[in-house]
Amino acid sequence: MIPASPVWQWLLQLLGVTSAPIEPAPPPPPPAALPAPPAAPAVTPPEVVETLEAVKKLARAQAKLAARLDEVDGSLTTRLDALHAAPAAAPASGPWPGVLDAMDLLAHAIDALDPTRDDGVADGLRGVLSRLDRVLAEGNVTRLAAAGVAVDGKRFKVIGTEPRADLPAGTISRVVRAAALRDGQLIREGEVVTARRIT
Repeated sequence: MIPASPVWQWLLQLLGVTSAPIEPAPPPPPPAALPAPPAAPAVTPPEVVETLEAVKKLARAQAKLAARLDEVDGSLTTRLDALHAAPAAAPASGPWPGVLDAMDLLAHAIDALDPTRDDGVADGLRGVLSRLDRVLAEGNVTRLAAAGVAVDGKRFKVIGTEPRADLPAGTISRVVRAAALRDGQLIREGEVVTARRIT
């Protein structure tokens, strides 16, 4: 505001200027708000990354196992069809030797598996063996592959020994090749490893 003194009022009247109050200048507008900085990208904890990688590896392993089991199932189906079509005569001929060899391989694979595994592979292989045993029974074929019993020299050939503290000396420690009977007659000689005392 301009001071309203008498001398000042007189000068204003002389110059023909009104004594209207001078309004102060408006305050400057506030500065524009700065844009917010971009949010930092989310960081995945290492534990989560490791868990995801483990899940991916497990999924790939299960897919490979499923594919392999499909192949085994297809092969066994073919062999089973041949078994059902095999004639009752000629005990030592037909598909029996090949099937018995395959069962030996399955038994060895089960024995070689880590007993702490819990992925069901061993149970699946045992199920396949049981199925084949039932098929053999339909053809009057019996597979002999029991460990821990005395050796029957008429059915098994001893091909080696190994130290065992849990079995009596001379008993079957490991079956390398199962023996087989058909209608009570030997059609396949077995091969075993027997236990011996640890000295």
